[in-house]
Amino acid sequence: MIDDVDLGVRLQVACSLGNSKRPEAGHALAALAVDNAADPMIRVAVMSSPPHHFITLAERALGQGVLVDELIKVAGAKNHAAIEALVTRLSQPGKEGFHAMQFQSLSHWADLHPQASVRLSHVFGEARKIVRMPGGSSPLKIAAISLLGREENKFKSDRDLLGELLILSESSEMKFAVIEALSRMAGPDIPRLLIGSWSGCFPRERSKIMDTLLQRKEWSMAMLEAIGQGQISPEAVDVSRRQILRTHADTGIKKMAEELFPSHGGLTRARQLEKFRSALELKANPKNGRAVFNRACAHCHLSVKGLPMNGPDLRSITERSKEGLFTSILNPNESVDPSYFGYSVTLKDGQMLFGRVLAEKENNLTLRLLDGSDRQIFRKRIKGLEASGRSLMPDGLELGMTHQNLADLIGFLQIFGREGE
Repeated sequence: MIDDVDLGVRLQVACSLGNSKRPEAGHALAALAVDNAADPMIRVAVMSSPPHHFITLAERALGQGVLVDELIKVAGAKNHAAIEALVTRLSQPGKEGFHAMQFQSLSHWADLHPQASVRLSHVFGEARKIVRMPGGSSPLKIAAISLLGREENKFKSDRDLLGELLILSESSEMKFAVIEALSRMAGPDIPRLLIGSWSGCFPRERSKIMDTLLQRKEWSMAMLEAIGQGQISPEAVDVSRRQILRTHADTGIKKMAEELFPSHGGLTRARQLEKFRSALELKANPKNGRAVFNRACAHCHLSVKGLPMNGPDLRSITERSKEGLFTSILNPNESVDPSYFGYSVTLKDGQMLFGRVLAEKENNLTLRLLDGSDRQIFRKRIKGLEASGRSLMPDGLELGMTHQNLADLIGFLQIFGREGE
């Protein structure tokens, strides 16, 4: 029955096998889990089952290179002794050396148990050898990067090694992994490396750098100083990130951000609405409005690969009057669904993250960051959580538009999701 074509049958079988303590049930459950690793419902059923089949399931999953991260997460949350066996297996190279999956899973485990990662010293050493090897951005090399910066006595050498990879010729995937590894390390040299690589980075890479610099107040100040000195153009900082800096809890950062990014030339929201109101009288071109939407709105209001959006689905809104859309665009905080509030999350290691809370569970929450990526955070790592009371959609979106752009955008939104749009 584990091969039944009906998903509902396989789901029921998974639940039944999980509740049985018979060894053959464990082997059947492991086979079912591995064969259906891509199905989210099967994964949930398997991972929520009692722990008596964990070893059998882990051995089968390791053999196929699937579900390992989920198993680490489940075992860690339940503090199950079987995690030791799993980590030991992952720490041993195969006949052809380590695989990317092993490094990725051990990186995940080290995230959850940073103090216990000393036992992985030999793995970290092998990872450094792979990172130093000449060549492109193979999955193994990218996975190896995720293990660097985890040993305090190797911080300096790891930092220097990672810094050598922040060059124009390296792939974005490689640089994303490097930036993520550097973000775990403290000290003033990290923002210096990131800012120093700015001129050789493409837009998505620059967004990743900015969001990393926003994670610590000292790094945020370093970014503002770089903007003030001309190393980073003020225009590179979008309105969402400007708003985070202008409303920062640190008074020094807030003051400097207000000087570098004057808030709409001193105009209040009410005056800004009046300044753009004549756009309501212009004839709209919805086709041009689509281009404005793609540039200014799609990042938050269109789903990517079926993932939740950072803002409401504008194809299903009922209030489509010109006046209503005009107010929603120019004054997004007039009426805000609390589920779209921005949250500042401060971690115990000093990192500060900002985004929308997508999901809350007993042991963790999932935060959607401004770059569209999701970050799962264990509650025990959180020092503080504060709702901004404001929409994630920032004031000032209209500053990059002409009156005609705004009219066209409103015209497009009035038909978005209808008539094939």
